[in-house]
Amino acid sequence: MNKSVGHFNNKNSKALFFRNKTVAHNELSPKIDWNDVDKDIHLLSRIWSVLSMWSSHGNIGLFYDSKAAFLGFENILSQQDIVELIQKRKLYLGFVEDWFVSSLLDGRRVGDRTPEVKLHIHTSDIENT
Repeated sequence: MNKSVGHFNNKNSKALFFRNKTVAHNELSPKIDWNDVDKDIHLLSRIWSVLSMWSSHGNIGLFYDSKAAFLGFENILSQQDIVELIQKRKLYLGFVEDWFVSSLLDGRRVGDRTPEVKLHIHTSDIENT
C-alpha cells in the first residue's frame, strides 16, 4: 500500500493532517473544522459496518456506557457539565449509528445492519424448570 495514495493522507484527510503536524511532529498547529473530522469518522464507520456484515458475527457493546466513558471527570467538571457531555455523546453516537447504514456516495440509507449486535432476552423465552 502506498502511503501517499488513498483517503487517509495529509492531502485528503484534515484529521490526519492535524495529527501528523500537531501531535506527531509538533511542527505547527493547523486549524481544523470538526466537520472534517466527522467526514473521516463517517468513512471509517461505514467501512467498519460493511466489514462486519461480511463477517459471521457482530460485536457486542461497541461503545462504553456513558457513565464509564466519563468516569474520573467528576473531579474536574460539575455534575451539570457531565450530564451535558452524556447528552451530547448520545447525540453524536446517534450520528455514528446513522453513518453505519448510510451510503458514502449520497448519504441515503442503504441498510439496517450495523457492526453492533444487540441481544434481547425475554422472560417468555425461558422455560420454567
